[in-house]
Amino acid sequence: MDQSDNNWHILNIDISNALRSDFKIEDFLIGAEFVKKNHCGVWGYNGNELTKMFTIEWLTYMKSMDLEVVSVLVFYRDAHLAYPEGHIDYIFGQEHPYVAINWVLGNDDSEMIWYKTPADVTDKPRKNTESNQGHEYVAWPLTELVEVERHRIGNIPTIVRVDVPHNIIVYDSARWSVSVRCRSQQLEKTNMYDWNAIVDKMRDYIDNNNTI
Repeated sequence: MDQSDNNWHILNIDISNALRSDFKIEDFLIGAEFVKKNHCGVWGYNGNELTKMFTIEWLTYMKSMDLEVVSVLVFYRDAHLAYPEGHIDYIFGQEHPYVAINWVLGNDDSEMIWYKTPADVTDKPRKNTESNQGHEYVAWPLTELVEVERHRIGNIPTIVRVDVPHNIIVYDSARWSVSVRCRSQQLEKTNMYDWNAIVDKMRDYIDNNNTI
């Protein structure tokens, strides 16, 4: 099976020194009334703000691999939270697609689930997310979707497919996840995600010996 047929790939990228020693993920919850109401939250850094979270050494290491970190999203979900929808992510307008490298901080018993793309995908109206790093998406009730695969990301850097319906289910542990968005000169401007191109770019960093 070709690697682009997979919905996720574990990477052999080193994240051991990615986060600053004085970075405290829980500080995002201070005064976060939105989280108390919705049981989830999303925050982002970009540009010079990235050094609030990441070490300069790690950002330099990433750039040396043609993976320039341009932004990061931090997602929080309360324990036992599961949205009743699966969704597909889209890009605003035409821009350089990014490679999103994802991992979970702390204990992780959640699962990412992928579904077959319904035939009405081109007829669905797009919606806008409310985050400061917003994008467009389309969604379906889970009752209308057929599951294909599920995977627990854990603390291991992973690329995941988002141009097919997907969802996250959180079980007993609250979930803090990091999605580092990297720009690569090898990826051309486009108005849609190209999973095949991203897999091709990351082929040298895919850990074929790790199938957790």
